[in-house]
Amino acid sequence: MTIAEMHVWFRQYAQQMGMQNVRAILPEQIDNLINTSIKDTIDEIVRANVGTTNDRVITDNSKLANVNALRTLYKVKTLNAGSGGIVANLPSDPNQGYNFNSDDIGQALYFVDFSIRYSINNTTDTRWFPIRIIDDSYLADVLNDWVLAPRLRTPVMVVFKEEDASISTLEANVATARATFNTAAAAYAANPTDATKKAAMDSAKTALDAAESALAAANEANVELTRFEIYFGENDSISSIASTAKVKSIRCSYIKKPNKVQYLSDIGGTNIDSDLPEQLQIPMLKHAVDLYRASISGNLFAAQQQQQENNRELARNAARPDNDGYQS
Repeated sequence: MTIAEMHVWFRQYAQQMGMQNVRAILPEQIDNLINTSIKDTIDEIVRANVGTTNDRVITDNSKLANVNALRTLYKVKTLNAGSGGIVANLPSDPNQGYNFNSDDIGQALYFVDFSIRYSINNTTDTRWFPIRIIDDSYLADVLNDWVLAPRLRTPVMVVFKEEDASISTLEANVATARATFNTAAAAYAANPTDATKKAAMDSAKTALDAAESALAAANEANVELTRFEIYFGENDSISSIASTAKVKSIRCSYIKKPNKVQYLSDIGGTNIDSDLPEQLQIPMLKHAVDLYRASISGNLFAAQQQQQENNRELARNAARPDNDGYQS
């Protein structure tokens, strides 16, 4: 269903639900409601099918449900480790291809699963092995645990927000530019008739605006940047294999961010359609109509309820007997 068809369906269904003034809604408002409903629909499916469990069968069944329900958003990407170093040498060199960030994967809404494959002596590739994802706060406990410690067949991965090293430099630039502007502003305030001081203050303000814009752009680009680190443990029992094994590739399955729909053909633009599966589009649109109805009829519904209560009270008063014991 295209976004134009979604707009028509939205208006028709909303009118059937009793909102006869739905024609007055702007296309941009419908787009916002649909985008909100898309996110709610995806979250509902994820909550219904994914849970914490130690049963591998149940876990796999949950993954299968995600694939079926969100198959148009379910993506798989294989990352090549390149010329990484020997596993046994980790983590002496953090730049061996075992650490990567979300930019290597793409625009992901949820990361579902990771697996890893090794190359032995640069000639033989192993099978895929699952990677356990753990909270970073439990990393030290897991690394030192006798049972849960990572091994070549069962490495662990921690996930955390990637901090861009350039952010601190940009923040320092903003602080310097702000101090320069404050000094120039104070000098101009002391002598407001001096054109030179006025020009110096304007120049400092321009530099401050540029520094703040650069910092804001970097923060926006870095807001969802995620870092992944893989730990393989000591591998004492298979040290001969670990001493020759290199990471060949890492396989990531994830649910990508849905398209942000936009209806732009009425102003000469290009429409952006939804990439939800077809069977989810009608329930999603019904939810969008419910959101719209709640937003415009919440106060009206409360007023109607109060009016109905007042009418019932008047009816009860009219039915009560008068002072002579008879009903009026």
